[in-house]
Amino acid sequence: MFTKKLFSILVAGMLLLGLSSNAYAELFSVSLGIPVSQSFSNEWSNGEAVESDGITGSMVHVKFPIMIGLGYEAYESKIKSYDDNVIENMKLTTTMLDVFWLTPIPIVNVTVGAGLGQSTLDCDTSGGGSCSDNYDTGTFGTTRQLYGQLGFPFFPFLDVHASYHYVTAEIEGKGSTSNEKFVSNIWALGVAFIF
Repeated sequence: MFTKKLFSILVAGMLLLGLSSNAYAELFSVSLGIPVSQSFSNEWSNGEAVESDGITGSMVHVKFPIMIGLGYEAYESKIKSYDDNVIENMKLTTTMLDVFWLTPIPIVNVTVGAGLGQSTLDCDTSGGGSCSDNYDTGTFGTTRQLYGQLGFPFFPFLDVHASYHYVTAEIEGKGSTSNEKFVSNIWALGVAFIF
């Protein structure tokens, strides 16, 4: 109870300080980022943990004068196989559209956002097939995320930031193949150019 009250007071205080600061001086910014690490917090249907084997991709976000912005993310997550004799080269390809809000807090740039997108699971199987034989191509909205970003302006025109993304992707199975759900935690780094 005390923690909730303290949190509410801190948030209200930061917002009041932010509204009286020069946070509105930033009219427009373009942010470029890359995912640097990913971990999964779910298991395969056989009970084994899903493990990341690396992530590559990019994230582009544009903030408008009203402190609201839009973004696009595209990345490929390599996933360690739960059985190399059955499945190899497994990857989860994700594209996402984001909307975010830059909070009016002075000194640091705190951003909160959400995104919707789609993910596709692909791999090579021992019989010469592919995961695309067993799973449908993802439809928009089956992949969702919430994220937060903390940026530090080093110069009036440059901001360096780190972000945390909580992503849930649902892959629909074909026929007798069961659906797969991937829940991942992604950390990303980037820079924003402020105009």
